[in-house]
Amino acid sequence: MPFTRKTYYLLLALIGLTVYLNSFANAFIWDDELLIVGNGYIRSFSNIFKIFSTDIFHWITESNFYRPLFSLSLMFDFSIWKLNPFGYHLTNLILHTFNACLLFYLAYILTSHLRVAFITSLFFLVHPVHTQAVTYISGRADPLASFFMLSATIFFAKAAKSKTNKENILYLSALICFISALLSKEIALVLPLLILCYDYCFGNIYKNIKIHLVFFALALFYIISRQQFLPFSSIGMLPFNLAIRLINFPKVVLFYLSLLIFPWNLRIERSFAAAESFDLSILLSLFILAIILIGIFRARNNKIVLFSFLWFSLNLFPLTNVILPLNAFVSEHWLYTASMGFFIILALGCDKLLSEGINISKLKLSLRFSLALLIIILTTLSLLTISRNFQWRNSIILFESTLESEDNPKDPRNVRVHFNLGYAYLKQGFFDKAIAEFKKALNRLPFPRSWRVEYQIGIAYLNKGSLPEAEEHFLKSIEANPGHISAYSYLIYLYKKTGNLKKADETRDRALKLKPLYPRDQLVQEILRQEIKP
Repeated sequence: MPFTRKTYYLLLALIGLTVYLNSFANAFIWDDELLIVGNGYIRSFSNIFKIFSTDIFHWITESNFYRPLFSLSLMFDFSIWKLNPFGYHLTNLILHTFNACLLFYLAYILTSHLRVAFITSLFFLVHPVHTQAVTYISGRADPLASFFMLSATIFFAKAAKSKTNKENILYLSALICFISALLSKEIALVLPLLILCYDYCFGNIYKNIKIHLVFFALALFYIISRQQFLPFSSIGMLPFNLAIRLINFPKVVLFYLSLLIFPWNLRIERSFAAAESFDLSILLSLFILAIILIGIFRARNNKIVLFSFLWFSLNLFPLTNVILPLNAFVSEHWLYTASMGFFIILALGCDKLLSEGINISKLKLSLRFSLALLIIILTTLSLLTISRNFQWRNSIILFESTLESEDNPKDPRNVRVHFNLGYAYLKQGFFDKAIAEFKKALNRLPFPRSWRVEYQIGIAYLNKGSLPEAEEHFLKSIEANPGHISAYSYLIYLYKKTGNLKKADETRDRALKLKPLYPRDQLVQEILRQEIKP
């Protein structure tokens, strides 16, 4: 008896639970410490207005991340689980599983073939490249935005085919999902183009021109509102001009395709050797992409392949640094939504093998062999995901494994890895190891960007009881960033501990002059109370 859709959904849920079960024991990592543990705004629903009117890091620094629904999801998690990481990991897995089910349904709408839909969703569900968006709690913005983007696309597809009076309700639901996606992550801005591509391939653009105009109007309103009230910040953006970013575009795209085909040696931070001219790597990338594009062009009459290609391309293109410079050349979690199009095309190929077997030149293999090969590939991907989940167990394991797998140890982006590993050691009381990692980061950071590292070295020495060294690095931190209020607070504590009350008072007076500049900084109040402790 053939499986029903509900049976497939149940299978996806069980497989997802099996693959990500070992992530439930993982601790809060990296930005989790800021966005969950140290975020007072998610601890009360009275702060809902605040999270909808500011960026997600507003109490720490300026950022370009306006994702209120992401913060709201953390608020709901905190109301149930407090600071138990298990619940947050459970929410991420539920979201990822829902997305696999929605992708199954979308693929079924496109192909009318349950097996293609199931293979598509299986690849998406178990692929290890998605661990950065699923196993990492703070990566939730990608699954959350994808949930609403998939829902909007499905509602639109259902409305376009509807012959009942429910059409307007379905269109309205699609628009609500689009707004929700925009409030989850900025990548949702591509959704009007995805909807337009769907209508081009399977519907009637002219019939639905009004609804398309509404989608684009909402996107334009979002962009204008962001620029007016919460501008896209340039902080942390890549220091490469447009010409360099364009030259490296084919290399970036090919790199992402290689991650989907060969997903091993995954890392939270990736070095990327940016070419400054059309060198061999760029020319080779162009050649391979040209072959792929020729294949897509030849298959252009296959509307499913065309739409899947457009889904992949439109979701990935804004993340290739061509439109705007981002904070990295490549990042694994940026593949989360784009990969869905790739997996639909892959599933179509797998379905053909399962129907016809492998028959290439003199190589003829049975249907059973094709099925066994597919099972082996999916099992391998699942095992790689389970293994990667272990590397996300805690910050020390994560950043140590990142440095061990780095193929370019001198890459400047490793500064952040060394810094984060040092911070992880510091939290666990491994002060000498922390200082060693901080100094590796310090050696690659020019003044005055070194202020944060100097500050952490000072804290490590303070905890060791090496007060002269601690004072030296706190002073260097202030020299690099005269407005660093936290360094002043620890200096006050240090001077009082050594009995140098005169210096303590002088430092306190200097710090208090900064108060008007840092009204959000809770450490100002701690200075006033003189309650700073290491």
